[in-house]
Amino acid sequence: MAFFFFLYHICRGLCSSSSLFTSSSCSPMRACRLPPGPWPPKPLIGDVLALGNGDLQHRSLARLAERYGPVMSLRLGTVLTVVVSTPEAMREIFDKNRDNLAGRPIADAFNAKGHSANSLFGLDHPDAKWRAIRRFTTMELLAPRRLAALQSLCMDKVQSLARGVSERRRAASPCTSGTWCSTWP
Repeated sequence: MAFFFFLYHICRGLCSSSSLFTSSSCSPMRACRLPPGPWPPKPLIGDVLALGNGDLQHRSLARLAERYGPVMSLRLGTVLTVVVSTPEAMREIFDKNRDNLAGRPIADAFNAKGHSANSLFGLDHPDAKWRAIRRFTTMELLAPRRLAALQSLCMDKVQSLARGVSERRRAASPCTSGTWCSTWP
């Protein structure tokens, strides 16, 4: 009896795993429509070796882009990654997929105290409230007259930071950027 029970679970597992392979869009039975890239990827490490031996990574990616084009797929370990290496290709991707890329997940910490209700980052893209907050931001907060009024204040802060870093350098004492940027002289 135990043998039949074992055989039943083996058959059930095989049937469920085969149904997963046939129902997924990237199954071994059907070809995925992925951008070109190094093939075949190595088990476990993927295409990490294609990123160069001691070479800087941006040069390795540029060399791969010359070979496979501006949009390529790489397997970094077991994770499939699509690399876009030219501004024109990136612009085309963002123009064609604007609606799909607009909805991004919001961190739980942002939702915890209700901060997402009145922020551009927490609202859905085509929402009327989002449009009103964006209009206020562009017309009031980022208006040229506001930015011109803040320009002298920003220049004073930058000069103060430069003086402080210079004094610390002359005194040979450590300087952390977080401390300098969070204090107002």
